Amino acid sequence: MLILAIHEADAIAPLQAALAAGRPLWRLVVHDDPADALRLAAEQSFDVIACGWRIGRTFGPEVLRRAQAVAPDAMRLLLLPASVDPGEAARQSLACAHQSVLLSEGAPRFAASMERLIAVRWLLRNPALRRAIGGAERLPAAPRLFLALQQVIADPLAGTTDAARLVARDSALSSRVLRIANSALFARSAPVLDVAGAAAQVGLDVLARIVLACEVYSRGATRDPDAEVRQHRAMAAARLAARIASDPVTAQCAATAALLADCALPLLPGLDRAALRAVTPPRLWAGLPDQALVAAYLLGLWGLPHPLIEAAVFCHAPGRLPNPVRGVSAAGALHIARALVHGEAPDADWINGNDLGGQLGEWRSLAASLEGRSAASEALPAARRA
Repeated sequence: MLILAIHEADAIAPLQAALAAGRPLWRLVVHDDPADALRLAAEQSFDVIACGWRIGRTFGPEVLRRAQAVAPDAMRLLLLPASVDPGEAARQSLACAHQSVLLSEGAPRFAASMERLIAVRWLLRNPALRRAIGGAERLPAAPRLFLALQQVIADPLAGTTDAARLVARDSALSSRVLRIANSALFARSAPVLDVAGAAAQVGLDVLARIVLACEVYSRGATRDPDAEVRQHRAMAAARLAARIASDPVTAQCAATAALLADCALPLLPGLDRAALRAVTPPRLWAGLPDQALVAAYLLGLWGLPHPLIEAAVFCHAPGRLPNPVRGVSAAGALHIARALVHGEAPDADWINGNDLGGQLGEWRSLAASLEGRSAASEALPAARRA
């Protein structure tokens, strides 16, 4: 594996020494000049480009955004200092990187992040999987407005007005955004009349998730009569997963992944299921359902951050991943939320193994509350028509 690390040499030296001893086939190239490093990235085929939060006076996330343009095939990793604000780190990672890792966690966590990134890259390059998905009529494009909105949210000089102006440029999507923002899922006391009002009422992160839901689920609406139902369930699962997750950063990841977990198969009519069964995935991914493997491919193709991909994929088997937080991980929160929204039982062995049984009653009540609000909101227009 060939890795380009853009950081001061002394910050990377402990990682470099540990990897040389434990991963002799990995080559780590360290460069402390971002401009020179990007020129090198354009000339060589790096598997991973890792960049510090700050390199001198240069902001690392901006370097990774430029790396995406010059080396689009490389996986991007943001190296975080221990002092970084978790919320700001999550916003920047979502806008520029596939994964982020704290430098203070050392070489084992760094190496594990590398291996999980490369597993996604393997999926994108696997011939059998590409043949199976190549049988679809055409691959859906990435959710461009959601990704652009993430760039605005991550920009410290931008604000709510900039985000609202960006969304309002697409009038058709704006109308769908307002419809969801005014739905009972958000229980507003007064109607939201424009995108700026929606941003102010629900916040920029939630606005971005509404935009993502509109972009993903509206594509299949003409041929999928259940698209609106699936969108509603995904939004309900997103709201519930955010309440179940252990901390705000995990909640944001789980809620966004909820909108992606079930989107892949409906977006790929003509998928060759027989060819899909011939795919032999990496050990960590073995045994997952078809929709999980296809979702991993599609979300990886879109260049979405690895934590989102893992949460969307491993919500089917949350016990497969090491839990990076105390409490409920993003994949675990989404597993519970999807089960309760769909009226199914969460994995009992995993629930009991993580001592979560005592909280299931509270989460079921939350799910029922969301469903009750939605049912009431849907009944009201029908009553008016009558």
